[in-house]
Amino acid sequence: RARAPTRPDAKDSPCLAECNDHKVTTSLAFCNNGDAVTPSDLWDEEGRLVVNSRVRIPASELAIRATRSGGPGGQHVNTSSTRVEVTWTMRTSSALDEDARARLEARLASRLDSSGTLRVVAADTRSQSQNRVLALTRLASAVRDALVVPKVRRAT
Repeated sequence: RARAPTRPDAKDSPCLAECNDHKVTTSLAFCNNGDAVTPSDLWDEEGRLVVNSRVRIPASELAIRATRSGGPGGQHVNTSSTRVEVTWTMRTSSALDEDARARLEARLASRLDSSGTLRVVAADTRSQSQNRVLALTRLASAVRDALVVPKVRRAT
């Protein structure tokens, strides 16, 4: 099996400060410069999930749960909790101002439950740690995309 590409300088990586644009493939998360996203790339020094330069979600506001994956897989699937579910209650989050919260509620309305909780699941790989990185990357990407303010179209 081929090993996943990783950056040797993951601790002091400038990736998030430079690009803030991570792409998620089927089994790995990649930065727009082609490097694999490592768990340390997702967090800042204060233990907050980096969404973009202005929004950082405190780890205390995230609930991460590992459960058993469904589907085929033989004996391994019945004994391993590799599916990862990340939930974040954005209505009570200290990471957002009122404008950002309103924009997220409007843009992510179909993905929120009645209490304003966003749930992201990853069960793509047989590794809990890789699924955790994928779920956190997907959460940050969904929030980042929803926070983008569309340009006002001017009639020409």
